[in-house]
Amino acid sequence: MSRSTPNRQGTLSVSSSHSSSLLRLLFFLAFITISTALPASTSTTSTNNNNIPQPFDTTLNYNLTSSCLSFFQTFTKDQNFQKCYSFGFLLLNSNNFAVQSRNVSSVPALLDQICNAPNSSDECNKIMSTYASQIVSSSNCRTDLQSQNPIATEAFVSFNTYQLYQLAGCSKNSSNVYCYVDALAQKLGLGIFYLPSGTQLTAPQEQLPCSECNQKILNIYSEYAGDSSLPLSQTFSPVRTYFNDFCGPNFVNEASTVHSASAVSITSDASSLFSRGVIKRSRYTNHIIPGISMLTTMMTSLFGLYLQITKS
Repeated sequence: MSRSTPNRQGTLSVSSSHSSSLLRLLFFLAFITISTALPASTSTTSTNNNNIPQPFDTTLNYNLTSSCLSFFQTFTKDQNFQKCYSFGFLLLNSNNFAVQSRNVSSVPALLDQICNAPNSSDECNKIMSTYASQIVSSSNCRTDLQSQNPIATEAFVSFNTYQLYQLAGCSKNSSNVYCYVDALAQKLGLGIFYLPSGTQLTAPQEQLPCSECNQKILNIYSEYAGDSSLPLSQTFSPVRTYFNDFCGPNFVNEASTVHSASAVSITSDASSLFSRGVIKRSRYTNHIIPGISMLTTMMTSLFGLYLQITKS
């Protein structure tokens, strides 16, 4: 099966030294922005996390309300939260994790730690359930969720998919290789890891091999995809159809509710945010490559500014 790649080539000719200097300045500002983590009061570094990356370690602009920012400061500094080593939070929201993922040989040791978190699965499910209930409160992030703030939305999804993402991130093939590592090494199937976040994966723009890992992960997803409160309920069906057409009718199981919202009770209030479309799945960040979506947004903005200045 061939992979379809859109042609995104373009040309720009700017010859003045002034414009070149301006471009260098903009990229320097970009570097400074990327290198700036949370303010000191919101730092997520812990002396007890064995150098495990933490979520929301770098951001362009949270754009959160003051109450939601306070909530983020609370949960990201909570050592019990940190000791859960959430694969989902790291995959979707950690620049450090994205950087480490570029060095494939270092990822197995990192996943060994993530998959053996200090807190037990039961403890972490309770922690994530509590925060999932709290984030939708009007005194925390409800306004941000209603306005479809991507940072608040991804936190909400990550709380509710903790166990799902741990199972997917810690899955191994019969050769005892982590499926995430295999996808990184083969550069095939990474998009499957983003399905629970609401990211659509459309064939044939993605190569979807009939691999042992893809089958294993998708059948994990099938046990959660029947839960309409999760964005996976919207992204799972077309991918299942594709795989079963291409790999055989029994390659991926039907969606069910064997598990529901990270195996913890999602509040009806939170669930209704999805069912009523208050949180729109189409607004989820499209993580094609781990960790670059925020950088892409910023560079697009800087490039637009650059074009405006050079045309003036």
